[in-house]
Amino acid sequence: MIEGTSRIIGHLHANQVLVEKYKTPEQGLNDARQRQLDELKQRDRYVREHEASHIGSPGVLQYGAPSYNYQIGPDGRPYAIGGSVTLGTRPSKDPEDVRANAAALRKAALANSDPSSQDLAAASAATDMEMQADRQLANRSAAAYRSMEFEMNRPQYPPAPTYNFFA
Repeated sequence: MIEGTSRIIGHLHANQVLVEKYKTPEQGLNDARQRQLDELKQRDRYVREHEASHIGSPGVLQYGAPSYNYQIGPDGRPYAIGGSVTLGTRPSKDPEDVRANAAALRKAALANSDPSSQDLAAASAATDMEMQADRQLANRSAAAYRSMEFEMNRPQYPPAPTYNFFA
């Protein structure tokens, strides 16, 4: 079996190959650069998991792939140090749907156990959206109540005949 630190440099007969072993860039790093590389790998893993947690939330639509900000490590490879994903919901004018959409967006923004400042801002905007939908629902309910109250207290035209019986 040929490992990642070797390469084939020639073929012998049958199934035999001539292999050259070489140092990977990681093997040639000093302690400080190795620590930096380990930190970049850990940050890359964290960033990718963080963005994936937002994508996995039910009720939201993902617009495009996550985008990442990269830093080149001491080994010459790029590592994600930040990222973002654009999420949304289906447009709706119905306050009940808007309320459900806002709750889904807030849940997606706070899906990670360690939300970033952008996540908290998105959750706050979703909460504002939900409160606005609640106000619209309350106004709708109040208007329906006023309409019902008016119908119940509306005078009957023509007025019902009244009979007075006096003895």
